[in-house]
Amino acid sequence: MQGQIKAEESQHAARMQEFQRRRAQLDLSLAVKDSSLKTEELRLERESKKTRRPLEQKLWDFEHQLSAQENAFQAQLHTKEAQVKALQTRLQLRQERRPSGPIEHVLAATPVGRLLGRCH
Repeated sequence: MQGQIKAEESQHAARMQEFQRRRAQLDLSLAVKDSSLKTEELRLERESKKTRRPLEQKLWDFEHQLSAQENAFQAQLHTKEAQVKALQTRLQLRQERRPSGPIEHVLAATPVGRLLGRCH
């Protein structure tokens, strides 16, 4: 009986050693896979930053270009509005200077009208 117990203990110890060896293999495999996963994540993050950086720069450039164009258009608009205002003022002054009476007064003010006036 003692021999049988010793044999069972030996078998159990052998199974435990196999179980521990298998567990160590699985732990090692898991550690390698985890390390590989972290390495891949870092690689993907670097590639993402590498790709994203030029795109962010292009976006920044486009935003500043758009802002500059908007400012230029605003300046042009302001200039055109000032020109329109100046033309409106000139038109108003011209209309105010125009004589409002019979055509003879207007004609008399011209060189041709003066000549005609002398002929009568």
